[in-house]
Amino acid sequence: MIPRMRLPKAFHPLRHRRFRRLWTGQVFSALGNGLTPVALTLLVLGGDRPASALGWVLGAQSAGLILFVVVGGMLGDRGDRVLLMTLADVVRLVAVLVLATVGSGAAVPTLMVITFVLGVGGAMFEPAARALLPSLVPDDDLQAANGLNGVTNRVALIIGPPVGAALFTALGPSVVFAVDAATFLISVVALIGLRTTGSAPRRAESGRSPVSEALEGVRAVGRQPWVGAVILQGAVQVLLVHAPLAVLAPIVLRSRGELGSYGWLLSLQAAGAVGGALMAGRWKPKEPGTVALLAMLGAGPVLVGLAAGFPVPVLALLMAVYGAGGSLFAVLWVSALQRRVPDTVLARVVSLDYLGQLGLEPVGLALTAPFAAVAGIAAAIWVSISALVATTALPFAVRGVRTFGADRDEKELSR
Repeated sequence: MIPRMRLPKAFHPLRHRRFRRLWTGQVFSALGNGLTPVALTLLVLGGDRPASALGWVLGAQSAGLILFVVVGGMLGDRGDRVLLMTLADVVRLVAVLVLATVGSGAAVPTLMVITFVLGVGGAMFEPAARALLPSLVPDDDLQAANGLNGVTNRVALIIGPPVGAALFTALGPSVVFAVDAATFLISVVALIGLRTTGSAPRRAESGRSPVSEALEGVRAVGRQPWVGAVILQGAVQVLLVHAPLAVLAPIVLRSRGELGSYGWLLSLQAAGAVGGALMAGRWKPKEPGTVALLAMLGAGPVLVGLAAGFPVPVLALLMAVYGAGGSLFAVLWVSALQRRVPDTVLARVVSLDYLGQLGLEPVGLALTAPFAAVAGIAAAIWVSISALVATTALPFAVRGVRTFGADRDEKELSR
């Protein structure tokens, strides 16, 4: 710790050496993660490849994450989480070095294999990282630590793409990928140091099949119905609200001749997300579940604004509120999982949450434009608004959702 350092409450987790080491490595890694997608996009679209190739290349990365995230959760609960995270970053480091080597001459199938490996690396890293966090900071700083991680990731998403595009234009794709590889190397070094400061390996569960271990994660969710309710709610919202919004916003702006302003909307959304993460790191509401679920209603005004033809400046402000609400939900939700789910199954439950978030997103992205073409843009928007209201209201019928399980803890302590 650094007891004499006076820091704002949102930055209190940095007083703890092990968290500070992990966070430092992740600052660089997050920046690198913001560089590569834009470089890949420019690389694929810059040659004589068809536009559909971009979907295949980026989709391969999503496929690697979705298909292997449950495996990552199982591994995160079986062994040393820091070691798993280190190996995952080494794999991703090698993958981006291959990208830097093949450069603009790579065929689409080669790029798909590389991005698939990047997705698998992410699937191994993320559940273990979230499950590790409660061991790095005391409970009082856990929510602030999640908020600080959220700020880091969001700021990287603001800075990374323009920096990546500038490097690509000035120096070419190989330099961008080499820089990303360097950020993974920094993360690996930080993780190795973290492991040497007392990261004791976890005992693997022997004699159990992978299917049995995966089902134990499902049973852990079943033992706390509020967890399953929120995971299901999130999956349906991604399918019917958030993925459609990502498609409908640029379609509406294009129909108004204002497609060029879409980048500003995304920038304001990211800026709002930074503010939401900072606020979530400081605020400990009595009913975090109520606050978190209601925060996701921020998508509603954006959808109404698209349907009603609100001017771009108004839409930009609404997108900032939408981004803030998303971050507020994420920090409160992840912190609740880390506090309420037993450590022995935490990575598996986190992986199921990831699967719920990401599994239906490609479906929502793929179906929105065809549905809007048949039913009309206005109808598609109002379907999303209706789904948002319903999926926000229904989970409150499940016991424990309002407090994200805190009421159960209080009753057990009073016995």
